[in-house]
Formats: sequence, C-alpha cells, structure tokens
Amino acid sequence: MSKQIRTLDLSKKALKELDRRIRLTKDRNTADRFRVIKFKARGLNHEDIANLLSIGINRVTEYLKRYQQGGIEAVSQRYYKGRKPLLSFSELNQLKIELLTTIYNTAAQVIVWVEKNFRLPIPSVECTSC
Repeated sequence: MSKQIRTLDLSKKALKELDRRIRLTKDRNTADRFRVIKFKARGLNHEDIANLLSIGINRVTEYLKRYQQGGIEAVSQRYYKGRKPLLSFSELNQLKIELLTTIYNTAAQVIVWVEKNFRLPIPSVECTSC
C-alpha cells in the first residue's frame, strides 16, 4: 500500500475555494474529491474520510496525491474514457431518431430494435413485452 499523506496545510483562502467548488459542482463524485481535500486539511485520517464519504481508503490516497501534484484542478479532472461505440455515427443518428419518434417501455425493446436494424451481436436480453 502506498504511503499515506499525514497532514495537509491549507490557507483560509484555499479552504473557502474548496467550499465554493463543493457548492457549485453538480457532480457528487467531483464534490466528494474536493471534500477529501477539505477533510484532510481539517486533520481527519484516511479511514475516517473514507467512511464519511463511503469510498475506499485507496481512493482517498489517490485524490490527495492528485492534489499534491496538480492542485485543485488536478482533483477536478475526470480520467474515465469510454470504449469505442459499437454503432457507427450514422447508426447512432438513426437510433436517436427512433428514440425520439417511438416510445419504448424497456431497454430490452430498444436492444431488439438495434439487433434487427443493425444486425449487431448484442448480448441477449429477455424481452417479455416485445
């Protein structure tokens, strides 16, 4: 396990900026990353922070390291990248039009429509109302 950051000294101005960012963000995960920094600056240990925010201790350590390396901007960045879509750009547009013009009750019904129209090997989902 990586070495835990023992203390984090922040100015009143930096703490106010964290509070402002927490209030303004609409994404809970981003707000929680800011809260990790705030709680650490208030002297809480990693385990307490993890329990308060219902996240893992390793995640707490990761966010604190990001903060040390790049400040608040590094903490606010999301590094998730999705995979390449199975549908082409044209097929995605066709699907958007279909979803705007037809009401589907379940995701399974949409999957059936995609399979029929694009002949994609999508994992089978039982559709009881199709």
